[in-house]
Amino acid sequence: AKQAVESLVLAKGVGDESGAFETVSEALHRCKVLVHCSRARLFTKSGDGKSLETKNPWISISLADPLLGYVARTGVTLVLDHAPNDPRYNPSLDAGLGTSTTSLMCIAVHDQREHFTVL
Repeated sequence: AKQAVESLVLAKGVGDESGAFETVSEALHRCKVLVHCSRARLFTKSGDGKSLETKNPWISISLADPLLGYVARTGVTLVLDHAPNDPRYNPSLDAGLGTSTTSLMCIAVHDQREHFTVL
């Protein structure tokens, strides 16, 4: 699933030969369908490069975070079958989003130079 999601995000992110681009919302929807999950969220590095941010609602996570920050810093994919039981999991993220997480997959999305988002 990780390779399929990475391929989807990278291939569709640059547009196809017809010039059609997929919005972030459309790409996230296709990712949810691909891996059979209820939610998908994209965190991007802040302008100063010290945190990861998402919108609607706006949330900022430090790059020092042991889960999302780790994925952004290293490019290592993490899959947690029981996320709330993992010591790296930050329950304040669920509180900020008004959600309840059971399992979690974090994938770094990057260009040739750096990891710039976490899915």
